[in-house]
Amino acid sequence: MRKNIGIIGVRGLEVVYSGFETFVRNLIDRSDRSKFYYFLFSRAGYQKKKSNGENFKDIVVSTLSNKYLETPIYGFFSTIYSIFLPLDAVLYLSVANTPFLWLQRFRKRKIIVNVDGLDWKRARWPLFGKIYLKLCEYFTVKFSDIIVCDSKSVLSYYKKRYGFNNIINIAYGAEVKKRKAGTTLTKFNLEKNKYFLFVGRLTPENKVDEFISAFKGIKTNFKCVVMGDSFFENSYKRKLIRISKSDKRIVFTGILKGKSYEEIGSNAFAYIETKSVGGIHPSLLEAMAFGNCIIARNLSEHREALANTGLYYGGRRPVVDLRKKMFLLLKDSKEVHRLGILAKKRAGEKFKWQEVVGKYEDIFNG
Repeated sequence: MRKNIGIIGVRGLEVVYSGFETFVRNLIDRSDRSKFYYFLFSRAGYQKKKSNGENFKDIVVSTLSNKYLETPIYGFFSTIYSIFLPLDAVLYLSVANTPFLWLQRFRKRKIIVNVDGLDWKRARWPLFGKIYLKLCEYFTVKFSDIIVCDSKSVLSYYKKRYGFNNIINIAYGAEVKKRKAGTTLTKFNLEKNKYFLFVGRLTPENKVDEFISAFKGIKTNFKCVVMGDSFFENSYKRKLIRISKSDKRIVFTGILKGKSYEEIGSNAFAYIETKSVGGIHPSLLEAMAFGNCIIARNLSEHREALANTGLYYGGRRPVVDLRKKMFLLLKDSKEVHRLGILAKKRAGEKFKWQEVVGKYEDIFNG
């Protein structure tokens, strides 16, 4: 008999928003269809229509399109809806969706929360947003049966801060398809191995401005490619466009997915990881899987992913240090090649989606 698993916290299966959507897509595709059936709670406004399959049902939940209210309202209605479903376990993705998870206790089902990173640290949130996220963090510890985190540093935080021990570290997978230079590069006037790349949301805590500022100070015919969008952070996006306006080498592609994303990722000279919070990012792991040479902010999460297969920047003058590392790579193509090979090897050995899915199936069965 198949187990029914509810998943609350995705925008939608066909949406490119965060690592959670990538995770859920892989969970559904790779999970044992004879043993697990999934109920996905997507958000109206992102997921335009239901996308049901052999082993899952997509439930589109209405909410407000508002930076501060969208997630709490979605979390409430998704939880209420799930209460009336015959679920064996419910998986919440991100603590932001958990203020009402205590209602699941009335149905005596297993409650699992993937906490992602420490959301309250993100620069985009004002004081009341940070208070809300800290309360959600408390509810997660108080009412969940198992907490999952994607980095050891986040695991350590929950153990030390709350004394919560029923917590497991499961990183994301990183399996991508290498693609030759083609129409996507042509569309954005890019050449193979002649651009630095960033992939992610255009939000203050992701520090994309550091990447752009560092690049602008380098005399080169290479380009600076920023892939992603801002969603509710339009003021930060406008800032990025403003500081880039005078430099035609800087390219904003918007959100790309599928073959277009893989083509851009496959042909980058180097990948720049400027993100300052959020655990281990799937975009970093996929850059490793593409065989990109990587320069990452000197954070424990990034070192956990990369180890000695990349370069790190930071210090009191991060832009200057990042520019220095980028310039060194431009002068040493052999090092770029060497680090790319090491990163790809590490991704293939350490971050396998089938192993990730297997660990979640063990939790559902436990």
